[in-house]
Amino acid sequence: EILRTAPDLRRARSRDGRTTMAEALQPPDSEMPRRKLSFSDSDGLSTSTSAAPERMQAFVRLRPLSGKEARATIATTETDCTISLNKPSAQGYGTIEEHSFSFDGVFGPDASQPEVYEAVMRPQVQALLEGRDTLTFAYGITNAGKTYTVQGGAAPEQRGVLPRALCSIFGALDALRAGGEAAAGSRLDPSCSYKVAASFLEIYGAEAHDLLAPAEKAGSWWQGIRGRGPVPLRIKEGGGKVSVDGLKEAVWADLAEALAAVEYGWANRQSASNGVNDVSSRSHAVLSIKLLVTPAGESKPKVTRLTVVDLAGAEKQKLTQSSGERLNEANAINKDLMVLGHCLRDLRWNQSHPKGTQRVPPYRNSRITMLFRDFLSGSGQTVVIAALNPRAIDAQSTLETLRFASVAQQIKTKPAPAPAKEAPAKEAPKRPPASQSASERTSDGGGDAPDSYVLYEQVLALQERLQQLEAERLGDERRIREEVSAEMQQHMEEMHESLTHSNQEQLASTEESYHKKMLLHKGRHEQSAVDGHVEMQKQHRDSARKDMETLSRISSTNAQLEAARAEVQRLTAKLAEAGSAGGAAAARPEPDTLRREAAEAVEARQLAEGAQAQAEGALQVAKADAAAARATATAAEARATAAEG
Repeated sequence: EILRTAPDLRRARSRDGRTTMAEALQPPDSEMPRRKLSFSDSDGLSTSTSAAPERMQAFVRLRPLSGKEARATIATTETDCTISLNKPSAQGYGTIEEHSFSFDGVFGPDASQPEVYEAVMRPQVQALLEGRDTLTFAYGITNAGKTYTVQGGAAPEQRGVLPRALCSIFGALDALRAGGEAAAGSRLDPSCSYKVAASFLEIYGAEAHDLLAPAEKAGSWWQGIRGRGPVPLRIKEGGGKVSVDGLKEAVWADLAEALAAVEYGWANRQSASNGVNDVSSRSHAVLSIKLLVTPAGESKPKVTRLTVVDLAGAEKQKLTQSSGERLNEANAINKDLMVLGHCLRDLRWNQSHPKGTQRVPPYRNSRITMLFRDFLSGSGQTVVIAALNPRAIDAQSTLETLRFASVAQQIKTKPAPAPAKEAPAKEAPKRPPASQSASERTSDGGGDAPDSYVLYEQVLALQERLQQLEAERLGDERRIREEVSAEMQQHMEEMHESLTHSNQEQLASTEESYHKKMLLHKGRHEQSAVDGHVEMQKQHRDSARKDMETLSRISSTNAQLEAARAEVQRLTAKLAEAGSAGGAAAARPEPDTLRREAAEAVEARQLAEGAQAQAEGALQVAKADAAAARATATAAEARATAAEG
C-alpha cells in the first residue's frame, strides 16, 4: 500500500506549510533511483535529466527533385504543409483531397544545411550542455534525404546536423577550457571537468552491430569464425534499463577524433542499391554522445546524452522491385517503422484518454523501440525530422510520413522536476540512535505518527523484496520454460523413434508380401510354360501324323491317277487302231462297245482328276495346320521366356 500511494503522497503538502510524511520519506536527490538510458553494461553512471519540453517537436524537410520527375501537389509555409491527392471514384472521375498539417518548422527544397541545424539541432545541443537528455531521429521513405540531413556531404557547407552538433559541443568545451566564456546559454561550470564519450550502434534486421568496432573484429579473419559481417551484439533488458551487451564506448579528446570516428562508423554501415537509391541505408544507425560532468571535489560524474538516429527508409516492393536479400531487408525495415508508429499512436491514445482503457505500446516488437522506450514515453527532449520526397509517385507515402510526424508532435513529455533548493529544509531523515527503541521512535513527534525513517526503511525493504520476488519469478519462468522445452524435445524424440520403428515394420511387411506375390506369380508362369511346352509337343506330333496321312493319301491318289491315265491311253490307242484298220466290217468292233469303253475311260479320267484335286486340298489344309501349330508353339515359347525373365 505504501508503494502504491507513494507517488500521490509525495505531492501532498499540509495546509500549514509543514513538511508532510511523504516528503520526509523521499530520499535526497543523490539517493533517488534513476532509470538508466544506456547501451553499455559497463556504464554505471546515472542520467542527469533536469528539464524537458512539454511535447515532442516535429520538423519537415522536402528534398529537391532530380531530373524530370513529376512533382506532387505540396504547398508549404514556415510551419504548415498541405498535400493534395487525386482520389479516383467508382464512377470513373477523381476528387481532390487536401490534407493540411502544422509543425514546428517546415523546410523547402532550397533550405540549406545551416538553416536546418539552427532550427532543429542547436536547441538539442543546448539542452545537452544544460543537463538534459535529447533524442533526434530522421524518419521517411527511402531516397527522401534522411542521411543527407543527418550526416551531409563532404564539403563544409554540406555537413549535416550531426557533424555540426559535434562542432558546437567541442567548440563550447574548448572555449571553456581556454578560459573564455562558453557558448551563450550553455551554463557550463568552469569548476567542473568535462569529457565526451560515444557509442555507434547499427540495427540490421534482428541483429545489433558495433560500428566503431576494430576492423579485425568487424571483418577479415573474424569473418572466417563467425561468418559474414561484424559480430552480432545482444540487446537485453533488466534492472530498469535496456542495454547492448558488448557495445563499447570511445572517449573523444577533440573534434577531429570525433569526426574521424563518425566517418569510420558510417563507412561500416550496411548499404546497397535498392532500385530507387544507389546507396540506400539497409540498417538503422544510432549514435549516442555522452557528456560526463564531474563537479569539483567529486569522483562520480553526472551524465547527459545526445542521441542521433538515422532510420532506414520505408520501401514499397512494387516501386523498388527488390527481391532476395534486399526484399528481406526491406521487410525488416518496414516492420521496425510500423512498430514505431504503433507505439506513438498508443502513447497519444493513452494521453488523450487518461480515464479510458490504457493501451500497451509494443516496445519489445522492435529493437529501435526497445532502446528508446523512455524517450518515446516522454522522458527527455525528442525531435523528429520527417524527410519527404516530393515525387508524385510517392504522394501516398508522403502523406503517411506527415501523419507520423503529426502524431509524434502530439505526444506530451513528462513535466520537469523542481530544481533542488539550497536551504536545508528537505534534508534526508536521520537514522535514530541504536539505543532508542521502536516504541520510542514511533512515539516521537506527537505520539501517533510513525517515525519517517522507519517507514522509509520499510519502503526500501519492500522494494528490495519486490526485486527479489521478480528475480525469482523470472528464474522460475526460465526454469519452467527449460523443463517444458526438454520435455517437449523428449516427447518429440520418442514420437520420432516410434514412427521410425513403425515405418520399418511396415516396410518389412510390405517387402515380405511383395516377395510372396512374386514367388506365386513366378510359379504360375513356370507351370504355364510347362503346360504350353507339352501342348506344343502334342500339337507337333498331331501335325506330323496328319502330314504322314496326307502324304499317304496323296501317294494313293497319285497311283490311282497314274492307273487311270494308263487305262485312258490304252483305250485311246485301241480306238486309233480300230479307226486306221480300214478293213472288213466284220473285223470292226461294235459301236456300242466302243462308246461304252470311251465313256468308262472319260469317267475314270474325271475320277482321277477329282482325286488329284482332293489330294491337293488336303495337302493345303495340312500345311495350314502345321503353320498354325508352329505359330502356337512359338507364342508359348515367348510366354515362357517372358515369365522366366
